[in-house]
This record gives sequence, C-alpha cells and structure tokens, in this order.
Amino acid sequence: MSSFSKYIMVHMILAMSTIVAVHAQTVNSVVIPNKDSVLIGDIIQLKVKVTYPQEVSIKALDFTSWAEIPNQLYKTDTITQQQYADIEVIDPGQWTALANNNIIEKGNLQPTLVNGKYTVENTVSIAIYTPGQFKLPSPKVIAESDVETFPAQLPMVHVYLPASVLTDSLSLNPINDIMRENKNFSDYRSYILGFGALLILAALMYYLLRRKKKPAPIKEMAPDIALQPHEKALKALNELNNAQLWQRGLVKEYQSSLTDIIRTYLQDRYGVRATEMTTDEIVDALQETGFNTEYRQELKEILQVADLVKFAKAVPEANIHSQFMEKAVHFVEQTKEVRISDNQNTDIQ
Repeated sequence: MSSFSKYIMVHMILAMSTIVAVHAQTVNSVVIPNKDSVLIGDIIQLKVKVTYPQEVSIKALDFTSWAEIPNQLYKTDTITQQQYADIEVIDPGQWTALANNNIIEKGNLQPTLVNGKYTVENTVSIAIYTPGQFKLPSPKVIAESDVETFPAQLPMVHVYLPASVLTDSLSLNPINDIMRENKNFSDYRSYILGFGALLILAALMYYLLRRKKKPAPIKEMAPDIALQPHEKALKALNELNNAQLWQRGLVKEYQSSLTDIIRTYLQDRYGVRATEMTTDEIVDALQETGFNTEYRQELKEILQVADLVKFAKAVPEANIHSQFMEKAVHFVEQTKEVRISDNQNTDIQ
C-alpha cells in the first residue's frame, strides 16, 4: 500500500470519527509518515494532527512514548535486533520545544477552528538509527477534563541497513602474507638490559659474600664513681624537699624519709648500723667513732621529732618541717668527710 493510499485512508477514518463523535468529547490524535520504509538514518517527515471539540480544553501533548518505541522484529530475533528505536528529532517544526522536551505545552499548540472543532497540526522530521520495524505512536492528549481518544491504527515504518553494509559484513577479505621487518637495536634492547641486570646482581652478591664483618667497637664504660656519703645524703634531702610531702599533708611520710636519709648517712659515714638502731643506740654508738659531740644534740632533735611523728602520731607545727630540713642539711655539711688528695684526707668529725 502506497503512502498516498494510507494518507487517504487515515483522513477517511478521521472524517468518520468526526461524524460519530459530534456530541461526544472525543479526541483524535494521529501520526502520518511520508514514508513506510527508509534506510537507517534517513529523514522521515511525520504529520502530527490532533482534533478535539470546542468544549475540550487541552493542556499539552505528550510525546514521551517516542523515547521507547518497540522494535517489532525483536519479538522473534533478540540476538541481532535491538529492542527499541534510536530516534532523533531533526526538525521539530513549529514545536521547537520538542527537541529538548517530550511535552508540548498549550501555549505552543496554536489550534485552528475548523467546522466547530479545533485542529492542531505540525510536521516533524525525525531519523531512526536502528534497523527494524516500528509502529509510530500518536502523542497523548492531556486535557483539563477526562476525554476519550479515538483509537487510530499506528503506522508501521521499516528501517533497513544499506545493501553495502550487509555485503561487507558477510564477506571476508583474503589473508595476506605476514610481513617481516629487519632486526634493529630496539629488538635486542630487552635482552641487553636483562643481561646487564644479572651482571650487577652477581657483582653485588660477590661483594656481600667477600665482605668481612668488622667486629663492633667495644664501648669503654665510664667508671662508676661512687658518691660520698654526704653527697648521697644531700642529694636525697634535696629530692625530698622538692617532693613537698608535708605541704600535701603527708607529714609522717616526710619525717620518716628525713630520718631514714640521716640514718643511712650515719651508717655510710661512721660505719654504725644506724638503720637498725634506736635514737639512743645511735648516739651511744657514735661515741666510739670519734663523732664530734658538738653535733650530738642537733642529731637527737632530728631523730626524736621523726620518732614522735611515726610512733606517737604527733603533729608538729608547719614551720618545724622546713626547720628540720635545714638542720639535716647543716648536720651533713658539718660532719662530712673532706678528701684533700688520694693519699691524704681530713675528717670533720
């Protein structure tokens, strides 16, 4: 059937539908292609025509169905055929918005009144890039109220591949002989680099095997110079003073540490077992060592106050702690052993 015959048939259908739907709100929407068979990519001109009564108020025409037009051949051949048509709008005609949007608003329709009905017409040029058979759908009419769209037969368009494409795809060119190129330096570069890397690796392994391990130098240990009894005592007293025990309420701990430092000093300085003796036993034992009795009373005060705090749980005044720290330092300084030389020393008893 030729395109002209189809065109006449469609208009006859429109005329008949107009007679039937004189008093009904029936809308007619048809698409008429100028060709029923084209090569892939050829331009197809579509005449879009929508007819509706005066009582119907149209809001827009919806062309979203063009986004997925099914390929009728896909039903029987899902391997070589594509499922949907790849369509491009080449010329939207009066509807410039059709190129960017599938909805044509009311303001772009420009209907004309013919025989008591409105008619919207436009010619749109499209191209289909998918081979197959496609039924071109009519645009959907969107109205202010519910309307009935008169069913129209969808036109079928056949899209073919060029014969040259089909022939080329089925024929194979003859196989040519393999061309051989002359060898050059780049063909042997990888072998040369690999051989050089092996030589470097072998030289490195030889060097590591021949290398003599040098013994680690023996570090000379600095002689451990023992502190003198008075040096150890003064150091311990300074650390105790910095700890600020009695300032934090640890009076017993402070006095115990103070007397322990003095007892250790007496034991190291005079050779008496002061850490295991009572205060009186220490004083008696010191008399046999040449201890200067001038400092005996000062020593007894330091030791007795500590005994009172430890055993009698006495709480001395705050200034007593700092005073007895000063007394302890003074006692050690006055009774320390002073060495003049390696062969001669002087004791301050």
